[in-house]
Amino acid sequence: MATAKSILISFIRQLINACIKENASKRTSLKRRYSIKAKVSEHHRKQNKEAKRNPFNLNLTAKKKDPGLPKNLPFRDKILKQIEYHKERVSYIEEDKQKRKDARKAFSGNGDDSANLAALLSDAASRSDAFETS
Repeated sequence: MATAKSILISFIRQLINACIKENASKRTSLKRRYSIKAKVSEHHRKQNKEAKRNPFNLNLTAKKKDPGLPKNLPFRDKILKQIEYHKERVSYIEEDKQKRKDARKAFSGNGDDSANLAALLSDAASRSDAFETS
């Protein structure tokens, strides 16, 4: 009969052999490789055709979601701070652009170009008179 020690040793050997399994070759025949390539291209063709038929089908046209940063990434907090800084900077630039746009609209008036032109002409005439008299 087998002793407990020999049973334990055989069990440990089985575990080791299961963990240190030889790598199987990943080579495939060319026939299989080309058939897979053909199936993939056919699948993509069908998806594109369906997306053209139904442009509002969200499953076909939706972009894939960004997975974000993994938690075990080194310097993750530093990268997150850089991303936050970049977002704040972009929002500040957008607000600044909007302020400039509003200022330009306020300066140009309510869109009444004839009144602006008349004011510009009268201002130019008064300045030219002031220049000629001095």
